[in-house]
Amino acid sequence: MLQSNLTQEEHTALILSNPFLEDSQIEEMQELLYQQQDWNVILGMLHVHRTAGIAWKNIKRYAIHLRKDFKATYFLKSLEIMYKGQIETARDNITLNDQLFQALDQKGIEYAIVKGSVIGQWAYGDVGLRLFGDNDLFISQDQLQETGHVLKELGYIQGSWNYETETVTPAKRKDILYLIMNSHQTYTYMKPTPECRFIDCHKIDVQFSVDLMTGNRTDSIVQEMLSRRIQTSVDEHLVWSLKEEDMLIFLCIHFYKEAIYLNEVESMKDLLLYKLLDIYGMFMREDLLNVELFVRRTKAYGFEKMVYFALHYVNEVFPHTIPDLVMDALQPESLAYLSEVLDANDVVHTWNQPIRKRFFHINRSLEIQKHSVHKE
Repeated sequence: MLQSNLTQEEHTALILSNPFLEDSQIEEMQELLYQQQDWNVILGMLHVHRTAGIAWKNIKRYAIHLRKDFKATYFLKSLEIMYKGQIETARDNITLNDQLFQALDQKGIEYAIVKGSVIGQWAYGDVGLRLFGDNDLFISQDQLQETGHVLKELGYIQGSWNYETETVTPAKRKDILYLIMNSHQTYTYMKPTPECRFIDCHKIDVQFSVDLMTGNRTDSIVQEMLSRRIQTSVDEHLVWSLKEEDMLIFLCIHFYKEAIYLNEVESMKDLLLYKLLDIYGMFMREDLLNVELFVRRTKAYGFEKMVYFALHYVNEVFPHTIPDLVMDALQPESLAYLSEVLDANDVVHTWNQPIRKRFFHINRSLEIQKHSVHKE
C-alpha cells in the first residue's frame, strides 16, 4: 500500500530499506519489484541512505527466486556488490579496531565503541547491512590525552585523507583545539592502511561527551556510562560497548543533533535512513532493551527532549514502533521544535513537509529561508 505523500519509487526504497518486514510487506515488496519504476532513482535513494545492504538481503531472502521476471538485472547486481563491499569494509575496520583496543586495554584506558559495527550486530545481526566509514571511540575527558598518545604511537595522525597522495594531511593545531572545545569530539585520527583491500585508511573519532555539538559538560554521565560498559561480540570479535540502554540514548541524541542544525542539513547529514534504522532496529530486536530502564535513565539525565525527537521521527517513518508508554513518559510540553532548524540558537526554518516525505527530498535544504526568530 503506497504510503501517503511518497512517490512509487520512494515507497519502494522505504520498503526495501526495512530489515524487519512483516508478511504483508514481503508480499508488497515482491509485487513492487516487478512494476515499471525508475530503478535508477531507487538505486540512488538506497545509496544515499546507506541501505543498499538491507535491500539486497531482503531481495535475496524473499524475492531472488522470482528474478527471471525482473528486467533491471543491473539493480540486483549493484545491490549485491555494495553489500559484499560493506561486509569487507566492516571486517577491515573490526580487525584494525582489535589492534587499537588491545593497546588501550594495556594502558588501562576505559573506553567503549559506539554506533558503527556494534549497532550493525545488535540492530541487524549482520555487519554488512550497515555502511560506516569511521569508528567512534567513547572515553572520559580525563583520559583524552593518554588516548591521543596511544593513537599516535600506533601511527594515527589527526587530519584529513589526501586521495592524490594516499596520505594523511595533518590538521592545524588551532582546528584541533577548536573542535575539542566546541563539539566535544576530537579531530579525526587517521592511519593509512595499504594492507587493506577496501579501506584506504582507518579512521577514529574520539567522543568524550553525550551532548554532542555543544560546549555542555557531561563528564559525570560519561563516567557513569563507561562504568556500565559491557563486552559484546561483533562478527566474532569481543569489543567493549556501552550498555544497550546507554547506547540507545547516545544514538537518539546524535540523531537529534544532526537533524536540527543548519550546517548538518546543508551537508545532507540530517535525515539519513540508516541513522533512524539504528534506533528502530534496537527496538525491534527482541529482548535487547530494558525499555523501562531506558526511560528512567533518559529522564534522570534530563535528555527527554532530544530522545523524544528521535523516537518521534522513528514512529513517523515506521508507525507504531515505539510504545505509547515511552512516548507519553518523555513528551515535552511543546512539540514545535520537532520541525525547526537552528543556526546556533536561532530558528532559521520551520519544515512544513511531512517527516516521511522529507527523508526523500534530497534538495530540502534549498527550501530554507533564513529569518531571525530567537529560540526561547
